[in-house]
Amino acid sequence: MVGDRTIYPGWVNVTDVIPLVAFGVLDRNYYFGNLFYSVFAYMEDFFQYKEPSIGRRFARILSDPVKSLFFQKLEQGELDTELN
Repeated sequence: MVGDRTIYPGWVNVTDVIPLVAFGVLDRNYYFGNLFYSVFAYMEDFFQYKEPSIGRRFARILSDPVKSLFFQKLEQGELDTELN
């Protein structure tokens, strides 16, 4: 690898339960994991998620208020350490 490998200032790692749930539950069952990831996928507005099924589009609309619990938007290039 080429580049600076130092840790980002203010980096806070996820708790141990997140990888256990992600790898042990979501990734173990393809259909449930695929549904969860497609509903909670978060990206910039330029890259809109294109899903033809009405059910997933409706679930994405319903999940918008709780996405901030899973994802944090960068403001001015810095993470909010309180939210992290």
